[in-house]
Parts: sequence; C-alpha cells; structure tokens
Amino acid sequence: MDTSIQSVKNPRIVAAAKLKQTSERKKTGLFLIEGTHAIQEACATQWPIDSVFMTEMWYQLHLELFPVLSKSANCFLVPEDVLRKVAHSETPDGVIAIGKDGALINPISTKQQFGHCTGASAGSR
Repeated sequence: MDTSIQSVKNPRIVAAAKLKQTSERKKTGLFLIEGTHAIQEACATQWPIDSVFMTEMWYQLHLELFPVLSKSANCFLVPEDVLRKVAHSETPDGVIAIGKDGALINPISTKQQFGHCTGASAGSR
C-alpha cells in the first residue's frame, strides 16, 4: 500500500474529483473507474490504471485484487468521506480507480492497429 489519504483537500483527491468533468478527462487523458465490478473488468483486460482509492473495509473484502492493482497502480486507503468526494454515485461501494485513456497512451500503435493513413493520400499507396 502506498499510503493513506485522510483529507478531501489532498492534491490527489482534488485532481481525481476534477475527473468528473469532461473537460478535465479530455485534458488529462484520465478517467474514473468506479466500483468493484468495473475495476475487476479493467484488471481482466489489463487496462492501464494509474491510481486506486479504497476504503479499509473494501481492501479487507477484496484482498485477492490487491496484488493485481498494486503491481501497476498507486494504491491509497481513504475514509468513506474522501471516497465520496471523488465518486459519481452517492453511495460508492468502497473503491474508485483512475484509468488511463488507451487512445492517448500510444496513438501510433492505434493507427497501426486500425490501418489509418498517416498523411499519404489514397492514390500514393
């Protein structure tokens, strides 16, 4: 576990809460992943996760996920009031992660994968 965060004024929490705004998500290339199921799906698909904020209770109930999450993400224990500051829902289930927008991580590989033109006209192929 990286650390615990106790205040809604912590810079990481303030930055995470801003991700509820579309403009902030577009600017940073980050987005919120809220809830156990969504985070399990992100782990199953090896989606890049930057940070995870979890309550002590969630951590104790989901010990099997922690090794997967902590391998590539910064993990923080937070009290419920801090988690609610970041959450979209009024009653979060104890965990929220910050995912990295795959389209912004490596746009060149995306173009190669889907065969997009890189400036050459169709007649010059």
